[in-house]
Amino acid sequence: MALVDLDLEKARELLIKAQEIAERKGLRRLAISISSDHDSLLNQLSEWESFINKKASLKERIEFAQLGGLVIKLIKNGDAGTTEIINEEPVLLIILSENGTPLYTKNYVEGSQFDGVLIGGFLAAIIKFSQETFASEGSIERIKHQEYTLLVKAKKPFLFSYIIKGQTYSAMQKLEALTRIIGTSTSIWDDLLRAIKTSKPISAGSNSMIDELAKMVFPSKA
Repeated sequence: MALVDLDLEKARELLIKAQEIAERKGLRRLAISISSDHDSLLNQLSEWESFINKKASLKERIEFAQLGGLVIKLIKNGDAGTTEIINEEPVLLIILSENGTPLYTKNYVEGSQFDGVLIGGFLAAIIKFSQETFASEGSIERIKHQEYTLLVKAKKPFLFSYIIKGQTYSAMQKLEALTRIIGTSTSIWDDLLRAIKTSKPISAGSNSMIDELAKMVFPSKA
């Protein structure tokens, strides 16, 4: 209904809440399906925004709003069906300070496929997110940037971002695991705080604790 009303922000908030409830209740297949619906909405944002600009009719909006298919399936069968977890294609892992200074960066893309301009665009999108919503920690935010999805989680005084191509469910689980482990590891937390104070980022491949943790949670090939 939020989509039909062209309230895209509300629709995304409801999808986030729905996935959190499904996870909390142990309904994993349902959570995966909801996450897939959220991915679909992100990929359709430009179309929905065009509906807003041209003041599309109610009929057009209802026909385009396909995310209700899961609800119909649940009503009929009481089950979300068989849902396969599709691993993401990892692109970049970045840990930043609250003001946007990179503290740790691990690049998963080799050679010239990846350049500084693109990384700059990622950083700008993440920093914009931090300025708008840093006060509300907790949920992982999804940001669409070109063909990439940026997953961002705030945990003061840090921002954790995992940049991927493809489905987000598996990627979100990994980012959640990383932030949980770092939050309970005094030594890694102190290393990141030290990087802020000294303005010296932790290098990927340095065999530091954060680097080893990143290799464990985010393998080179998803």
